[in-house]
Amino acid sequence: MDADVYVLISMLPLVVALNRLIRMAEDASYIARLDADDVIADAKAFQAAVRYLDAYPSVQLVYGALEGFDPGNPPGANVIFRRSLWSELGGYDESLSHQEATDFDLRARAMYPRSVQRLEVNWYDYRRRPGSMSADVAAILKEKGLDKRPEGK
Repeated sequence: MDADVYVLISMLPLVVALNRLIRMAEDASYIARLDADDVIADAKAFQAAVRYLDAYPSVQLVYGALEGFDPGNPPGANVIFRRSLWSELGGYDESLSHQEATDFDLRARAMYPRSVQRLEVNWYDYRRRPGSMSADVAAILKEKGLDKRPEGK
């Protein structure tokens, strides 16, 4: 990546930077999200996920069997999706500062109900650490308007 582009991207909010980078990857068939606290733990499993997308053109998004997460809800970075899906959904929602990946997943499932697949392989290692964006649950709930209890509760 060009040094000027790197400086520009690093100064932007995460969701804005993600959208800009994906726009720049206009010839890419697939997008694999990997955040700063994540690593590809198994390259063979990652390649198997890409081959799955190659073999099943109707599948839009795949995610791996990541230990400690609800099998029905992929963690944000443990996904590989078609770039065309990103275009159809209008990218990540830049009004969100947290949980943009969850929002993206929900919109993908709404648009293509049977095209989001969990694979029984795991290519990804999610390193939880204090101070990460997903560690601040209170901020996430506040942003989503879920921090207030209904009256009388």
